[in-house]
Amino acid sequence: MRNLSDSINEEKQMSKTIGYKRHSMREDRFEQQLQDVELDEVFEEVASGTTTDRAVFQQMLEFIKEGDTVIIHNLARLARVRSVLYALIGMITERGVTLKFKAEELTLTGDMEDAASQLDEWQAQKFFGNGLGLLRETIKSGHGWRIYK
Repeated sequence: MRNLSDSINEEKQMSKTIGYKRHSMREDRFEQQLQDVELDEVFEEVASGTTTDRAVFQQMLEFIKEGDTVIIHNLARLARVRSVLYALIGMITERGVTLKFKAEELTLTGDMEDAASQLDEWQAQKFFGNGLGLLRETIKSGHGWRIYK
């Protein structure tokens, strides 16, 4: 006779780690995303980061199930527009799937409201909690303000 802990262990073993890689131009390279991350399945597509209309993303949504984990290299690989980002996060987390962003070391769980709250809290902590560090990172990457004497 099977007990509850056996069922839970089997369910955990059946969960998968899925990678989602997106580029907006064919010349970009997928290999640079999620290096050294062990994945059970990978979904790659060339699509704009400003839309939710993505064929491969939709295939991934059909594939994932409760208990799975989706890993994406960084927030920009999921979306370039805040409203699209929140919409896509909701499409993943509402299925009971954990969403992780490798570069940001960010993990989102729960329904859309929980995930949005977690993302907002992370953004506030990054901006206000480490404002100087964030400014230094931005300037170092060439996307920040330059101070001239």
